[in-house]
Amino acid sequence: MVDGIMAYLEINPRYREFCQRNGLTTAADFMALPAVIVSGHPNRHVTQVTIGSGPTALVGFMKRDLHISWAERLRNAIAGFGFVSRSCREARVLRNLEKVGVNCPEQVAEGEDDDGRGFLLVRELAGAVELREYLRARAAVPERRRKQFARKLGQALARIHNCGIDHPDLYSKHVFINPEDQSISVLDWQRSRLRSRVGWPQRWRDLAALEATLSDDLVSSSERATCLRAYLRECRIRKINCPNDLLFSAFRIHRLEKRLLHQRRVRELREKPLAVGTQGVIWCDGEALCLTREFHDSLKGQIPDWLFLSKLPPEPRQFERQAQVSIGAGRQAQLVCRREIRPGARICGWLRRHPVRSPELCHAGILFRLQRYRIPSPRLLAFGQCIVPPWRVDSFVLIEAFPDAVCLPRWLREHAGVSPKFLKQSHRLIREAGILLRRIHDAGCYLSNEALGNDAGTFQVRQLEGEGPAVLLDPRQPLHTRRRPQGRQALDNIAAVLAQISGPWASQTNQLRFLLSYLRAGRLSPAIKRFARLLLHRNQAVRPARFSWVPRPLLLGQRLLQPTGRAMP
Repeated sequence: MVDGIMAYLEINPRYREFCQRNGLTTAADFMALPAVIVSGHPNRHVTQVTIGSGPTALVGFMKRDLHISWAERLRNAIAGFGFVSRSCREARVLRNLEKVGVNCPEQVAEGEDDDGRGFLLVRELAGAVELREYLRARAAVPERRRKQFARKLGQALARIHNCGIDHPDLYSKHVFINPEDQSISVLDWQRSRLRSRVGWPQRWRDLAALEATLSDDLVSSSERATCLRAYLRECRIRKINCPNDLLFSAFRIHRLEKRLLHQRRVRELREKPLAVGTQGVIWCDGEALCLTREFHDSLKGQIPDWLFLSKLPPEPRQFERQAQVSIGAGRQAQLVCRREIRPGARICGWLRRHPVRSPELCHAGILFRLQRYRIPSPRLLAFGQCIVPPWRVDSFVLIEAFPDAVCLPRWLREHAGVSPKFLKQSHRLIREAGILLRRIHDAGCYLSNEALGNDAGTFQVRQLEGEGPAVLLDPRQPLHTRRRPQGRQALDNIAAVLAQISGPWASQTNQLRFLLSYLRAGRLSPAIKRFARLLLHRNQAVRPARFSWVPRPLLLGQRLLQPTGRAMP
């Protein structure tokens, strides 16, 4: 069924009558379904939708490609799928998996609309839970039964590869288990290829991705060996030419695993997942108004007019406004609105088929990332972006504010020498600030140049009921993200925070306490002493704005500043 030149819609014959009965006859009808965003990317997000009502209702997950770039279509064509979207490519892989008997989500519909947006709707895996959650629930199960499941997992993965299908995104969050019969299903096939034979480098890479995203407290080394042994045995049964040495395959997988642990998203998957629905986002006016699920429920359907970008005045042509607004129940929030004229970004976005991202949209994404890492930071309530042709971009972000919070330097200055009780609290807060900065860097976020010379402070102190003062990130601090660890930027951030907590009311011991907490060190080793001496001497000599003079030996071989795969405190 074709909707236009590039638009099309393909519905699974088993669901064609059901979709027509619910008024879903075009790709635009599917894209307009009310849904809750459960995970998102710059050009793509996954939503949970419910079609129909009552016992016949269908619960599924829809993957929406908001913008399909020419590079994406070219990559899919090179892979043998034609100039199609990622959703169409995944749909074709799912159909092939169904033919060979591999457990995967059942496809309902897929297509593209007239605006060049693609989608894929799959049915929910009823009763299935994520692999990490399943293993955590079976922590007390005897090791013999856990190894039985490890064998079953290894055999299932071998059958997938033996069918000629690889899975570059074989992470633990994409493997689901049905607790009743221990059936294994795998999600997210948008980067998979259909091959005549999957080579062993690709097999080791996929297995290493699963290994890297499972922490040691969930799977023991003996269970990992059992899974790999079952994988190799299944390959030999199917007469697949495979290495006979188990240790050789284990070594290759371990080497790839160490390389993968340098990626932030892989380290993030080793942590305990957030509660279901914690980061759900509801679109109330398309991308122009997105509300978090908790904030949407608190409004009870009465959305204030000042949240709609269409209510902004037509003039001036460019502005940036910040205001404190009341969100009910005595709570306050910080509202930031912006209007920009960006012809260059709009032209580049049109050529690359890549959306324009406003600073507010980027800020919302960073706050979501900090929340996934359980970093104490202000809660995101709402955000939105609206593009007005030809060049105008309107955007806003709403963040919960704490009027009683004060910056960390001010709190230390006011409570210096008051009593031994406050002295212990100040030591604890300084250590918490060091741990918090390290966790921000592990999340791939860094303080921007604007924040390095900020005297207001990077962190705030807020009094919690029954728990005492606690440190959280200042919502006004601009952050930027990096894909790979940046040792020099990390040093800039450390120097800036040390300068903020220095003064006549703070001793060098406090600065060393902060530094040890950041480096996760229990004592001063000779290497840390040299590092601290040079760093503190630089802070006393010159106001730290940029730390570009740092010699390479001062980075301690990049070892102390590198993120690890260990669980975060």
